[in-house]
Amino acid sequence: MAGVDLRLVVSQAGFELRTMLSNGEQLLLNLALPLAGLAMLRQQAETDRLGQLVLYGAVFASNFTGTAIATAFERRQGSLKAFAVTPLGKTGLVLAKSGAGAALATTQLAVLLLLAHGFSISLAWSAANWLAAIALAAAAQAWALWLAAQVRAEAVLAVANGGLIFAVFFAYQFPNQSAVLAVNPVASAAQIANSDSAWLLLIGQAMVGIAAASRQFRWD
Repeated sequence: MAGVDLRLVVSQAGFELRTMLSNGEQLLLNLALPLAGLAMLRQQAETDRLGQLVLYGAVFASNFTGTAIATAFERRQGSLKAFAVTPLGKTGLVLAKSGAGAALATTQLAVLLLLAHGFSISLAWSAANWLAAIALAAAAQAWALWLAAQVRAEAVLAVANGGLIFAVFFAYQFPNQSAVLAVNPVASAAQIANSDSAWLLLIGQAMVGIAAASRQFRWD
């Protein structure tokens, strides 16, 4: 982290968070769809496991899919070039977006849990789940930035949406498979209550993602 001005990172993170929160249509989707998913689970035997998976999926959707697509089109339009001449740098931008994603995840989950309670949807959610969601958001933001810098915007659109579907599907269908846990942060987050190694994998996925994005991100 040498050479990164933390004051600039915090300032940029605040800007990124305000930008995310100003997108009313996206926010509605990030709240309405997961809430509908939770409502459908009220009669299921595995409400807690499936409900937590819905919430982790919501965090992944807003922080991976949304960020990857938005950043890819920003790159294509050239609006990111201004950052190339600022002291923030690639690592600073990645850290700022990851921090903003964690803050967004906290806000998103707080609203969803309050709404779920209001609709009498019972769901176990502990402090460990909060921490896992924050780590998941950081990992998702970092890998979204990495993806957005690798291929054209149209390809990112397809991969980011497909990645969300596969991440949630494999986390649900193969919850204990080591190969799935190793590459799928949604699956890792969903298994924190059952496996200490899931924590290490989730934190590792976030750290590797931040390193990869910082190294390979391109402004144009």
